Amino acid sequence: MYISPATRNFSCISCPELCIFCSLQAIFEALEETVYHLRCQLKEKELELNKARTLLAEEIMKKDKLSESLR
Repeated sequence: MYISPATRNFSCISCPELCIFCSLQAIFEALEETVYHLRCQLKEKELELNKARTLLAEEIMKKDKLSESLR
């Protein structure tokens, strides 16, 4: 539910409970946005981590092959 700033300001005078509700709503919306951005960052980091794991596994396989050939 969107409430314009003018209505919000008027409501703070006529109905303090609505003003508190609007403030809480704004806080929750900001938190939701923050959580969304953090989830996006987490997905990116998970992708980077998976790529690094794949590269590490490939390097371990190369090392093992070299070790085998030296024996």
